[in-house]
Amino acid sequence: MLEHAEAALDHASDNPLATSLMILADLKTGRIKRARQRIDIALQKDPLHWMVRYLRTLAEGDDVTTFVNTLKSSPSQTSLDLAFELLGAGFLTEAKDLLEALPEGADPMVYYTVAGIELELGKNRAAESAIARGEAVNDPQTYPFRLEEMAILEAVIGHNPQQTAKAQYYLGCLLYDKCRYDEAAFHWKKSKALNDGFAPIHRNLAVAYFSHLDRKPEVLPLLHKALACAPGDEQLTYEIAYVMTKLGVPPSERLQFLKSHVDPTKTIRDDLILEWARAHNQAADPESALKLLNGYHFVPCEGGEHAVVEQYMFSHHLLGRIELKNNNTAAALQHFRNAQQLPQSLEAGLWSETWLVPHQIFEAHCLKELGQKEEARSIYEQILQLEIEYFANMHLPELPVYQARALQALGQSARAERILRDCLRNWNQALKDSSGGYFGTTPFFISYIDQPEQARTAHYKYLTAKAKAALGDAEGATADLVLSQNYDPGKLHAWIDLKEFRSEL
Repeated sequence: MLEHAEAALDHASDNPLATSLMILADLKTGRIKRARQRIDIALQKDPLHWMVRYLRTLAEGDDVTTFVNTLKSSPSQTSLDLAFELLGAGFLTEAKDLLEALPEGADPMVYYTVAGIELELGKNRAAESAIARGEAVNDPQTYPFRLEEMAILEAVIGHNPQQTAKAQYYLGCLLYDKCRYDEAAFHWKKSKALNDGFAPIHRNLAVAYFSHLDRKPEVLPLLHKALACAPGDEQLTYEIAYVMTKLGVPPSERLQFLKSHVDPTKTIRDDLILEWARAHNQAADPESALKLLNGYHFVPCEGGEHAVVEQYMFSHHLLGRIELKNNNTAAALQHFRNAQQLPQSLEAGLWSETWLVPHQIFEAHCLKELGQKEEARSIYEQILQLEIEYFANMHLPELPVYQARALQALGQSARAERILRDCLRNWNQALKDSSGGYFGTTPFFISYIDQPEQARTAHYKYLTAKAKAALGDAEGATADLVLSQNYDPGKLHAWIDLKEFRSEL
């Protein structure tokens, strides 16, 4: 029987797992010389075959620590990979010896896995000691993902459910990764009951409740509890500000929260400053937003430039709209022009010139009101020359509406109406389409995901509102803007249009 198995393994000798199993079989049966020969051949083919290098340590009779000390990149994870291969082949002792050779403070999954092996061997007291070591490691950056780790965590939790708060937390993380959101939340709540002072538990429950379990009223209390457990944590501070915006918390409350938790004179995250500026803008205080933005030096990542420039451009745009309402056309004109001039401190440019259009259309309106009709005409014609293509649809999907408004200003109302009717037909149809995934994503590693249908509605109802407004349907535009704002209260141009329709600007 053994001879047939070895013959099959020899036939598959180019398979890394088969090679390891053959060497292990040689070592277990005392054929050390043959094992060393196989090891030499395997390492000639692949000098970084970590399992074979570990088996070489065993074959030479060296201390396992010698091998562990050669692991320079994530020793815990490499050792876990090897340990689970060994366990799958039934070599429990070799797996345990490898994991126990890691230095104290290794990934907690190392200790839980040792505990799982001890349980398999019937050594309950040794298992409890290993569980306690895993629970003692303070590493919120541990994210188990292997199915073998799921079985290990379930085993140690089943053995001692009252002393495994961290294990419950890690199992929740693993289940969340597998899209088993209800089960993840179940284990996080169990963990929270055992260790209420561990900030990541509250934070992760908030993410699950917001993104998948439709329990949004519980999100902010959980995040505030997380921040109380980890005072000064900038990630949690940003997430609270972000979620407050998404849930429609009044800007005055958002500003109060940020003033209480962020010192803008110290080095802080760009995204915190941007949420602070958004709150100022939605409090109709663009001067304070500009003061905040101009006093900070940004370092936007690739793709983050528009997140930075949006608040700056909108601040000037809002000032321009306010001046227009007050019949200060010349002052409004300057603000719409300023919106198109980005200061160096932003360290950001534009990925698409279409981002200038919302400000250009008002610039042209101001010029026309001031009697500078030829200069206004030039801007309208420039807007009409823009091509509606992939990047235009990505960065300014309402571009056809602005082009229709340019046509209206140039006296081509019939052509403008055809464009607007086409837009309404297409966007209303898009509202009925099933989502292909676009509306289930978020930018820049944001974990709080809107319900796709709500995100779709917020997006297209804003667009239909723009088209209806251009057609003179103020009532229909207002209704669409209300719905868009209900689902995405942080959408600035929808916010300002709705304020204007309600004469609240």
